This record gives sequence, structure tokens and C-alpha cells, in this order.
Amino acid sequence: MTPISLGRLTLFPLEEVAELLGISEEAVKTMIQEGKLRGNEAGGRWFVSESSLTRYFDKTPHKKRGKLAGREEDVFQMLEQGKTITEIAELYNVSWAGMDKFIKRNDLKARVKQEAQIAEILMVFIDNWPHFVTHEELLKTKFKDMLMSGISDKTIIGVIENLSDNYEDTETLEKVLEDINKITASNKNS
Repeated sequence: MTPISLGRLTLFPLEEVAELLGISEEAVKTMIQEGKLRGNEAGGRWFVSESSLTRYFDKTPHKKRGKLAGREEDVFQMLEQGKTITEIAELYNVSWAGMDKFIKRNDLKARVKQEAQIAEILMVFIDNWPHFVTHEELLKTKFKDMLMSGISDKTIIGVIENLSDNYEDTETLEKVLEDINKITASNKNS
């Protein structure tokens, strides 16, 4: 778009506004007449100010956004810390039912449970192979993948505990994880 600058005022020609909005020039004129956009005619051409376009786009609802929009991670962390749905609902000034629906829609309780399972598996793994502690993020990812594939946390922990008796401290992390994957997969399939 080629705006026209007049001091601090930036104007866009009507035809360019129509192109931007994907509508006809007549439809833009109708929007001006209805007050949805502010425009002025000068020299036989219509122009719309940048501030009018900004106000229009700020008012256009793209998606209904409530008090909790964009708060998924905050609510997840509060659930992880043990806060109740009632406490969190009061904090955001929403109803208990609204908070419960938000938590279910975003599957936050399942995430909290999964994070706790991963932490427990990781703790058992590091207890058995403390020299792999520096690979914590990789291990979390691997254990999450196992849980997501349907292998229970108890199965993974059992395999780790059984394997640890048979391995030396010199085993590579890749070898240990490969064996855990094989055994847990065979347990899942049997």
C-alpha cells in the first residue's frame, strides 16, 4: 500500500483499503457512511486514515476472548502447585464452572498428571544412573513420548529398576534408553 503522509496523519486511498479488506470500493464507502471507518473526500478521491483502520481492526472480533484467554500456562502452573479450581477461579474472577470448563478444554489436569509422572520416572532413572543427570531435558522428552504412546509410568519405572541391576555405569545413555524402549514396547504389546 502506498499511504500518503501529511505530518502525523497517514491516509490510505479508498481503492487500497478495499483491496486490503478484500471488498469493493462501494462496500468501503458504505462502511464510512455507517461509521465503521472514518474517511474523507479530497480532490475527488476518498481516503481512510491509518488510525481509523487501526480502530476498525482492534474492534473486529477474531475470536471470542474471555478473562482466561492466553492464561493456559499460568493456570497449568497453579494446578501443578496444588491450587484448587476454586482458588484459581477466584483469582481470575470467573465462576467455578467456567474455570472447570477452561481446564477441561485445555486438558490441563492431564498435563499436570503427566508432568508428575515424568518427574517420578526421571527421579527413579537418575537414582539408578546419576551420571546421566545432565541429560534431564532429553530424558523428560523420551519419557513423555513413552507415556504418550500408552506405556504406563509404572511399567517404565519397573523396567528402569530391573535394568539398573544389569548395567555398568559405563553404559551409554542411548543404549539404556534403547533397551528401555524395547522392553516397555514388548510389555505394552503382550
